[in-house]
Amino acid sequence: MKNKRISIYTMLVTISLAATLLFQGCTQAESNNTDTTVRETTIVNTDSESNTVASIKTTEPIKPSKQEALTILKKYGLDENEIRKAYVFDEDNLNSNNNKNYVLDRMCNSIDYFTTLQASFTKRVNNKTTWITYAIDRRIKKAKELVYSVSESDKICTPINYTYVDGDYHYKMHFGEKAKSKYTVDFVSPLDSQNINAINQVTQFIGKPIAEELEKVTKEPNKNSSAGNEADEAQYVDSATRQILYDDTGKFLLRYGVFPPGISYGRSNKIALINAEEHYLPQYYALDDMYPCDNWKIDGVESDDTSEIVRIKGTYLKYDDENLKRNYTLKIDKKTGILNSLHIYNQSGNLVEEWNTLKYVVDGEIDQSIFDSIQIKN
Repeated sequence: MKNKRISIYTMLVTISLAATLLFQGCTQAESNNTDTTVRETTIVNTDSESNTVASIKTTEPIKPSKQEALTILKKYGLDENEIRKAYVFDEDNLNSNNNKNYVLDRMCNSIDYFTTLQASFTKRVNNKTTWITYAIDRRIKKAKELVYSVSESDKICTPINYTYVDGDYHYKMHFGEKAKSKYTVDFVSPLDSQNINAINQVTQFIGKPIAEELEKVTKEPNKNSSAGNEADEAQYVDSATRQILYDDTGKFLLRYGVFPPGISYGRSNKIALINAEEHYLPQYYALDDMYPCDNWKIDGVESDDTSEIVRIKGTYLKYDDENLKRNYTLKIDKKTGILNSLHIYNQSGNLVEEWNTLKYVVDGEIDQSIFDSIQIKN
């Protein structure tokens, strides 16, 4: 997904939290400190015989010294004004430039703000609905996602593919008829957070290794596109810098903002999931569709017992074509920057796309036995 436009047509999600089965855990308190901070959460499973890691250690982004950042960025023609800043959200000045830069920083760098993530979401585009559920543990560099095709007329969800990541490699799997029958689930339309039975079934399926039951797309594992890109220079660049530039006529001019050739304006997707990336790392939506910042506003902040959500309303003009003008409303998780609801409307006011998250848990404990492993031959 790097170096290509990811528009609002491919973004994200409503979130309603329900903790059950795999999705057990706790959320971390908000921290605006970008110095390294290690925090421990409640241990879900304390059985010494268990494969569960004893605790979650969440590390906030490391703020390099000014000289360290300049050393990295100067070779690309950037200066101290482009160094990533630590924004603190100001509840009393909702639509300040500071708060908008805070939102963009979280969306562009969401992978810095979680260690484990478990989520299940749907997206509906042109009356076609897909359901994706996934789990990520960055401590052990493992992740997995299960993708379903949803037939709202037949009221069934049929598995399409399964991807699992182990370190720098991943396998993509297809479901044969036997496996497809086993993992198909029924649901009551509409598919939302109230459909507990279907959600629990899919949660159970993602909560165990299933690769041995499926058909591999390739004989050998694929190397992740991010493998070898350890520098990930974009992590040092301020969100206000990583934007699209337009010429005086307003025509689309340059996708990479101030970034010269040789440095990506997006973060490296080290987690390497294919379908879920737009959910846990919504950077290209922020970069491509939320600049300039005067096209959207922060509509408020809402909270519950586990999280704070920032509400946003905006308009974007896709490819500067008045016929493709769209209004949208979205919500993002304030701590991580994950988008948690999205509604897109055409010029007639009709809803043309929506994303709904059925469950998500940030930094909840994950039993390590749920992940498949990849054996790499020398």
